[in-house]
Amino acid sequence: MVEHDQGTITLAYGLPKYIEMAKTLARSLRLHSPGIRRAIATDRLDDKSLLELFDSVVPLRKEYGSNVRQKLHLDRYSPFTRTVFIDCDSIAVRDIQFIFELLRGTGFSLKFRAVDSN
Repeated sequence: MVEHDQGTITLAYGLPKYIEMAKTLARSLRLHSPGIRRAIATDRLDDKSLLELFDSVVPLRKEYGSNVRQKLHLDRYSPFTRTVFIDCDSIAVRDIQFIFELLRGTGFSLKFRAVDSN
């Protein structure tokens, strides 16, 4: 069951390559998880493609700091009650609804995935 108060958020700002990566992420989410809403915090509020690919386009707040400091404020950026943050350089290769089910009942969770370099 998909809830309307849940969704994903990503951050993309600065160099155009980050915006393009976020667009690719949004397209992959739209393909594999069409029922899950998408939000982005960005400094490119005039980019029409972002407005089409994301359900919510939130203005980046530079006073939150730079780089990883922005991630410390995801709770302020997200328009959703339940939010999964996805880095803009990621893509979805299958439905991600299972993540929301897996984390149901937790107040705050972190998930790290080790990448095997071999």
